[in-house]
Amino acid sequence: MAARAVASLFACVLAHGCGDGPEPGAAVDASPAAETALADVAPLTDALRQADGSTAEATQTDAGSPADASDDAPVEAATEVGVAADVLAADAAPDAATDAMTEVVEPADGVEELGPDAAPDDVPIGPPKPEPAVIGPPVSVTVQVLYTGAVGFAVAAEGAQVLAQAGTQTVLAVDPEVPPVQLGGAPGKIHAAAVFSPGQLLVASDTGLYGAVKGKLLVSPLQAIVGSPPLDVFAHTAAGKPWLWVVAKTGVWRHDGAVAQPLQVQGQQAAQLAAAVWRAGPDVAIDSASGAPKSGGKPTPALWLYLQGAVQALVLNGNTGNLWVDEAIAGGLDLRCDGAGTVWLRAADGTVHRRAADGTWQWLALPEAVTALVARPDLPVAALQTPQGFWLHQDGAFFPVTATAGWQLRDLTATGALVATGAAGVARMVPGEVKPPPPPSWAATIEPIYKARCANCHGPTAVTVKLHTAQLWQQWYAKILVQLGLDAMPLLPPKLSEQDKALVKAWGKGGFAP
Repeated sequence: MAARAVASLFACVLAHGCGDGPEPGAAVDASPAAETALADVAPLTDALRQADGSTAEATQTDAGSPADASDDAPVEAATEVGVAADVLAADAAPDAATDAMTEVVEPADGVEELGPDAAPDDVPIGPPKPEPAVIGPPVSVTVQVLYTGAVGFAVAAEGAQVLAQAGTQTVLAVDPEVPPVQLGGAPGKIHAAAVFSPGQLLVASDTGLYGAVKGKLLVSPLQAIVGSPPLDVFAHTAAGKPWLWVVAKTGVWRHDGAVAQPLQVQGQQAAQLAAAVWRAGPDVAIDSASGAPKSGGKPTPALWLYLQGAVQALVLNGNTGNLWVDEAIAGGLDLRCDGAGTVWLRAADGTVHRRAADGTWQWLALPEAVTALVARPDLPVAALQTPQGFWLHQDGAFFPVTATAGWQLRDLTATGALVATGAAGVARMVPGEVKPPPPPSWAATIEPIYKARCANCHGPTAVTVKLHTAQLWQQWYAKILVQLGLDAMPLLPPKLSEQDKALVKAWGKGGFAP
């Protein structure tokens, strides 16, 4: 308590000690009030050093903290740079110094103080928040403009082809050197398309379901069966057999090329199913006895949907299915599945939720809000859009795509190209080589963060905890994470970004590369 009382007397000079005031040794306030305050503090410093030193020694014995630093840092130096008396014994007792650091921002109620051997995953982070995404190096793209003009809708067709609609004109484009093929017919306003099998392209519009036949878009015979204009259409391959799925107000319909049947889902009405976001996705492991999802169970074809505030798996058995809630997530906007077995959900807050093939979920944030998400079950990649451009996701990392600002992400082709629309028309963007991000290291990653945000208070001559080497960071690693998790360090704004915090954590998990 005495230490806290003295610390309060130094509040007026705390900023000076953390890089927001004059350099050490520069002139400081010499007003009578300031001189009186310092004079009142001076007689207490020796006693506080002894008290802090004894406390630190006990902490070292109990917790096994390092105790190899010097204990002879002068009181005058601490007074000159405006360091609170709580941290005068920093070099002699790292644990005591860390306790002093936490004096600045007290942990919230219920937050447990960790020992020096705490694992990184044990560090408290306060209220739930998304993890920063792992960012890889930029990826370049070759932009191929396939159609010039104001395009209202574009989607991947078969292979590398792109279907685009400009006003009442619908075209199929495949090569920037070849004029696109104009499709006849009057399909209305198109909002979805699917390739059922080679050569069979179907589109869903506000007037019905249409098939591409000999250069024309003609009303599909399925439209009479479905009964109302389709809300969505997508293809799905299960056990080597293709299926076409049509979502309409009348329900969800499955077509195998010969017969179309309505999907029966226990406890769900057609209107509820029509309101869901549907996608073809990875199989679900099912217990053969109960029919419920179970780790290690039999892989069973499934559809994935976002319904009633949750990501749900629909396990198929003929034209019937059982719904299983996989993860309750509020504010979902779009659902996608990729060929790596990943299920994606884009949320209204600009974050994404990612379900790995092993069933574990992660809540992720990119440097900017995600405004679009595309993926397909035959490719192990996904693509996303933020205000500054596109991103590719592969093998757990996100890669910014260069020169894509101003374009609108629409789809992915079967060849892995991005489909985009913009002022120039509709383009196919072919990504270059995607290189995995290098693992964080002290020299390339952590030391630059330290120099920019930590060196003023924790340099080699600091009277607080010294953190100017990789070895010292390793020594203090768990408690550094505590401070970062509580936003207690750096003391003054700007605080470390979530991305920088993630790099610090990844450096430790990766083995503290030099």
